[in-house]
Amino acid sequence: MYFICRIFCLCVLLIVMNGLASAQATGTISGTVTDPSGLPVANAKVIAQNTGTGLKRTLSADSRGQFTIPLVPVGAYEVVVEHDGFASFHQRNITIQANTTVQVEARLDLKSTTEQVTVKENPVMVQATSTNLVQVVEQRRIAELPLNGRNVLQLMSINAGVSNTNSSGGTQQINTLAGGSYSAPVSINGSRGNGTNFLLDNASNNDGYTNIAEPFPNPDAVQEVSVQTSTFDAQYGRGVGGVVNVVTRSGTNEFHGSMYDYLRNNALNARNFFSGRDNMKRNQFGATFGGPLVLPKLYDGHNRTFFFFAYQGTRTRIATPGTLRTVPSEAMKTGDLSAWLRPDGTGRIRDPQSPGSYFPNNVIPADRIDPVARAIAQYWPEPNTPGTAEGRNNYTRSTKALEDYYVHFVRIDQNFTENHRMFLRLNYDWWNEDKSDLYNNSTTGVILNRINRGLALDDVYVLNPSTILNLRYGITQQEFPEQRRSRGFDLSSLGFSPELLSLTSKDLATFPYVAALGGYNGFGNWETGDGANTGLIHSIHGSLTSLVGSHNLHYGVDLRVYRAFANRFQYDISPAFD
Repeated sequence: MYFICRIFCLCVLLIVMNGLASAQATGTISGTVTDPSGLPVANAKVIAQNTGTGLKRTLSADSRGQFTIPLVPVGAYEVVVEHDGFASFHQRNITIQANTTVQVEARLDLKSTTEQVTVKENPVMVQATSTNLVQVVEQRRIAELPLNGRNVLQLMSINAGVSNTNSSGGTQQINTLAGGSYSAPVSINGSRGNGTNFLLDNASNNDGYTNIAEPFPNPDAVQEVSVQTSTFDAQYGRGVGGVVNVVTRSGTNEFHGSMYDYLRNNALNARNFFSGRDNMKRNQFGATFGGPLVLPKLYDGHNRTFFFFAYQGTRTRIATPGTLRTVPSEAMKTGDLSAWLRPDGTGRIRDPQSPGSYFPNNVIPADRIDPVARAIAQYWPEPNTPGTAEGRNNYTRSTKALEDYYVHFVRIDQNFTENHRMFLRLNYDWWNEDKSDLYNNSTTGVILNRINRGLALDDVYVLNPSTILNLRYGITQQEFPEQRRSRGFDLSSLGFSPELLSLTSKDLATFPYVAALGGYNGFGNWETGDGANTGLIHSIHGSLTSLVGSHNLHYGVDLRVYRAFANRFQYDISPAFD
């Protein structure tokens, strides 16, 4: 177990002119208010309203007609600018993305000639106030781009500077759902594969052991994927590579839901000219539902309380063509190894009790074979292919890897007042794989699991038009248990002594591990080992944003606690022969 605790406490992390790249899954709206002659209009009232949830932010432009609205949650907005003597200005179709700034230029006409000016075109998204290089994959592209396996991290690769350095094309971060592999070959701007800081709603989502990504919610629960590839703010320390922030969806004032089912099998897929029929069967199904929280006659959550729920199930079956293996024949199990004798006299078996002598005709007497060894040998299957003259490559069996993966996601957003909002996000996913059953009798094969749990609680409070407080807590928990398929095997049936059996747990005991020796396949295989590796990450964040004249000041504290536990005990629950 190791314990790492880091505290970043920087006074004035960021001082920029008229802009701020926010510390949470938010963006910034900034702009200038002018009259028909281009002169600034001081003290104009600026209102930014989320068209989906009704959330409002209201402030006044300064004496130079400039305004900045930081910590604006991602989504669609309308900006309204009002001032006595002028027609109101309406800018619609504003899309706020994480860690970006939208510039709104509000030109007010005299009220005597015009009552209202409405601009429907999208405003230009600029980064004039920040050197951050941010690339955002919005919800439309998430929904429309093909994702084999429906993993949103595949979308990282469409951004400049992001490369998959694994020559075989397979990575845990991009291609698999939960994965047991610890490879991390995704590089941003040439950095190491495990140098990327992965965030989910700006809470840490890195694996505690390998520093690569933990699984993210399915694409239907994701609002956007923000990738910062260079010169990101000091608040995003820790990773020498980029910063990837996956922002989850929230409910709106309208109810929306969806259902889907994606099917892949060898009856529908085209045959590959080089590899033949597709051996994978995969069924991905799920549903989403979100909207305002409404309890008839009790509570109406329009403009206040919203929920969003998503579920996805994935069932995968991958058939592996039979591989030639070597198992002993029935004669060999009784001690008759005469098949090993060669005409030139080689292949003879020495008698360990008589130095310099050999077993006649390579036959070991029955009374010289240990009873435990004889009992174990009976679990080898009989050869089912001709094999070689020496009895090798005489067994084959097609195996199938069974994978099940389930993802659950819930998010609740609450707008207490115009100046106070909070959201709670809960996510849980469970992955199971049953594979490597070589003999069809439970003496081989492993069952792998990957379990992830996450929570984020984010609170934003506008203390006054120029001061905003943001508090956030996040927790990510991972488990990677493994067990052999023979768990609970009765070792006494093999003839082991009571003294040895007293050292093992009957519930955890497995078939003995027998190494593959002399080309013969063994028993009791594992991958990492029986037991589990677990990790726990706490993220605590507090920041204050102040608008002082033409400057935006952002300062705060980021505390992370990393805990990891390794508990593998494959040699403690069963004998091993190697």
